[in-house]
Amino acid sequence: MKSVRLFCLALVLVLTVAHADAALLKFGIHGNLTNVNIGIQDNVNGVDISSELQKIYGLGYGGGIHFDISLPIISFRLSGDYVRLTPDIDQFRSLLTPFVGATIAQSINVDGGNINVIFGQANLKFNLLPLPVISVYLTGGAGIVNLEVSEAKISASGTQVYTLPSDSQTKASLNAGAGVDISLGGISLFGEARVTWILTEGKTTTMVPIGTVGITF
Repeated sequence: MKSVRLFCLALVLVLTVAHADAALLKFGIHGNLTNVNIGIQDNVNGVDISSELQKIYGLGYGGGIHFDISLPIISFRLSGDYVRLTPDIDQFRSLLTPFVGATIAQSINVDGGNINVIFGQANLKFNLLPLPVISVYLTGGAGIVNLEVSEAKISASGTQVYTLPSDSQTKASLNAGAGVDISLGGISLFGEARVTWILTEGKTTTMVPIGTVGITF
């Protein structure tokens, strides 16, 4: 809950500073590419389910918006992001093969089962090397994440045999990373790599890393 309170406090700070001096507040958009490791503790016949799910879902993609308050050494960023992951059916069949055999596994198909991640985060940016054009920075913060898995219909040889219900949970998160800002007059480009820990029940879910590129106006 501490991270939730921090996020709300950060939102109030942004609105307060923006009202006091609109020139300090900048707006931007960005794109994300990430690998999500779902926090599941279960093992089946010696198989690490979390590791196998990471293979099935691979890389996720998405984007977001951000608001910056730029100060000489320390800056503040409030961001909202969306990331989507879809299951790789070939990897899913490979996971099933040791349990049901190759012939049956190849007849299996999955409709749905997408992972949608929506999150808001409040971060501090500490400029390590504030040069006139390029600035290297460290970043860290906290936020709120909604992690949703859509309904998945599993069929064998065209016949539906099982339905996994949808699931959704909203949890606090922490993140840390580093990036580079490139100033181009009135706008700036940036690239950033961040690790996000979603404090899911049991085993923490991680997004490693969030590779982000964007533009700030």
